[in-house]
Amino acid sequence: MPYSPEPLVRGSHLKEDLRALEALGTGPAARIRASLKPDSLRAIEEATRIDYLPLAYNIEMADAVYAQASGAGSRLWARTSLLSSLGGLFQPLFEAATALFHPAPPLFYKYIPRGWLLSYRGCGEFSVEEPSPGRTILIGNGLAPAMFCDSYLTAVCGTFEAVFSLTEFAGAANCVSRDKDRLSATWEAEWRPLTDGSR
Repeated sequence: MPYSPEPLVRGSHLKEDLRALEALGTGPAARIRASLKPDSLRAIEEATRIDYLPLAYNIEMADAVYAQASGAGSRLWARTSLLSSLGGLFQPLFEAATALFHPAPPLFYKYIPRGWLLSYRGCGEFSVEEPSPGRTILIGNGLAPAMFCDSYLTAVCGTFEAVFSLTEFAGAANCVSRDKDRLSATWEAEWRPLTDGSR
């Protein structure tokens, strides 16, 4: 997929990212907010949820989180942001449905391509493969060049790991390959059923 010169991210995504900083603790959250450019912070706070803003704001925040909270913090931040986006009016219905049907991770992963296109513009597209039980491959093609940094790629791992908070499975997601020249990156998610109620 040809790369668009104007990568954009939806305002709702950035607003959830800002809110999710609190999951890192009061001190780190305050330091991260303080490290953001005033113009970036103001643009995110003043945008509507349906506005699209420059991808640079997303990368700036990912860099700040990674610098203050390391890879583990980046994963937690991104996971919290995605889960927060599922809240609101329909959260009780969503929780009831997942409790009733006990969905496995692939049910959620198949919506990643659609969700990506709702959140981003000019940032490529995703495909999903299920090579074996307990394993999903998520492939991003035509990604924006700015996304090829450790801070962002690690945060995406956390986004994909949010699935395990919605299911009765434990697992991990990792970026297993990246090719900036081809604007392609691949993540692998692996999981197992919970047997003792712990993750």
